[in-house]
Amino acid sequence: MEEEYVYPAVISNAYDEGKLWVANFPGLKGCWVEGNNRDEVIKEAPKILREYLWYFKKNNLPLPKPMGIKTIERAGIGEVIEIKCKL
Repeated sequence: MEEEYVYPAVISNAYDEGKLWVANFPGLKGCWVEGNNRDEVIKEAPKILREYLWYFKKNNLPLPKPMGIKTIERAGIGEVIEIKCKL
C-alpha cells in the first residue's frame, strides 16, 4: 500500500539571470529540480522527491523529517510550496 509524503520546497528563478527555475527541498541534501519555468519545476518536483525518498526506503534508512514551512518562510529565500508524492 502506498503512503503519501509531503515535503516543503523552495521555488525560485534567481539563477542564470532569471532564466533557470529551481525547486530545492530544504533538509534533503542534494534533492532539487530545475526547469525552464515555474510550472515545469512544480510538475517534476514530485518525481524527484519520490526517487529521493525511495532510496532511503530501499536501503532501510529512516526518512528525513520535513522541515517546517514557517521556518523556511521566515528565511525569505523564495516561494515555499508543499510537494506531495506517493511511495
